[in-house]
Amino acid sequence: HQLSGYFGPQALHYFVFLRQYGKMLTFPALLGIGTLALHALAESLQGPGVSFTAFSQVSTPIVLVWATIFVEQWKNSLCMTRRKFGLHLDAARAELLVPAAQVGCAAANHGSSGGGGG
Repeated sequence: HQLSGYFGPQALHYFVFLRQYGKMLTFPALLGIGTLALHALAESLQGPGVSFTAFSQVSTPIVLVWATIFVEQWKNSLCMTRRKFGLHLDAARAELLVPAAQVGCAAANHGSSGGGGG
């Protein structure tokens, strides 16, 4: 609440994004370290010249799924933040203008009709 009051809702969304993105980056970072470790292990067992392509073919689809999950979670988090602070993003002007109660967002239609949660 203090952040939104001092910097405005755009800054609030930025800090919410940074927090969520930082948490979500743990998985691809560990995947990258694991992939690198497996490549080093394979190279030590089979000798130099082991192709990194096989590791990339496995890790790339995993990262694509992770990115999809991240984007969907971010959409949900953004909607929940807007609902919590009574804001809505006006897509035409890219500004936070209209109270969420007047426009609503996708997650609001799936939840309970009476307040709740947080």
